[in-house]
Amino acid sequence: MNTTDTNVAEATEQAEPVTEVVKKAKTSKPKAAPKKAAKAAPKAKPAKKEPKAKKEPKAKKEPKPKKDGAKAVGRTPAYAGLKLYKLVPKNPRREGTFGHASFSLITNGMKFEKYRELGGRIEDLKFDIAHGWVELRQS
Repeated sequence: MNTTDTNVAEATEQAEPVTEVVKKAKTSKPKAAPKKAAKAAPKAKPAKKEPKAKKEPKAKKEPKPKKDGAKAVGRTPAYAGLKLYKLVPKNPRREGTFGHASFSLITNGMKFEKYRELGGRIEDLKFDIAHGWVELRQS
């Protein structure tokens, strides 16, 4: 016999029959539930504080006017100084949407800044350019 065969034979001799293991498991006593710690007495609540007086809102600072009268603060848009041209005769956007309203603002040769002043949205313009409905050209 091999050494593995002898090891298997020894293990089967030492192992208890399955029925004895099952009986032992059934006859074992159930474990007692862990004891719960006694609840501490509730602490007395501190006396209520007086409500704080409401602070008056600070007055908003008005931005100082620029020398050239420009309102915008921050970086300039990528399309600044370019002119818009429609490449389709009819508005391709679905009526009642912001995109339709933005597209209807565009006239051929209109500057980007004018488009923005009238309420045109940059995301709508990008969409129209990507679909080939509007073109930007140098002024």
